[in-house]
Amino acid sequence: FVIDSPPPELRQLYHASMVDRMKDKVDKSVFWSKLLGIVMQQGQKDMVNFFDLLLSPASKILNNWFEGDVLKATLATDAVIGTMAGVNTPGSGYVLLHHIMGETGGQRGVWAYVEGGMGSVSSAISKAALEAGVQIVTNAEVSQVMVDENTGKVQGVALVDGTELHSSVVLSNATPYKTFVVRITLNT
Repeated sequence: FVIDSPPPELRQLYHASMVDRMKDKVDKSVFWSKLLGIVMQQGQKDMVNFFDLLLSPASKILNNWFEGDVLKATLATDAVIGTMAGVNTPGSGYVLLHHIMGETGGQRGVWAYVEGGMGSVSSAISKAALEAGVQIVTNAEVSQVMVDENTGKVQGVALVDGTELHSSVVLSNATPYKTFVVRITLNT
């Protein structure tokens, strides 16, 4: 349950009905209560070991379990591949676990790669979006996300050059800080 269950969504329900807001709170409470119950069933030693595995650097995990540097170095690749982190980065122990536990096509520990590289995923998404009638704008800097003052719903984005692109959906591949810590235009 702990690893396989996605956490509840963090969403703002400002304009949802009271019933929807209460249902959201109950759903989240049920999830966290179930998680807490599972954690509490573990002994203190098991809980400490579990959190240690999730939060520790892979180097600590590998040093605790293995003696040989060659074996540790071989396993360390699973802790850092695709992460832009090192074996001493906190949390890389979980990445190690995730990569070793993972599976592709029903085979544990097998890696799969996208044919044509990760850029082909973007190309496939772009192609499907264009076929669905979506307008895609690239190489344009956004100055702000436009949000309706009364409904709190997104209305689109304003570009640095002053162009406004109206849409009920805005996707961003920027960091959360760049995406959300911006001046928001409130339209009335």
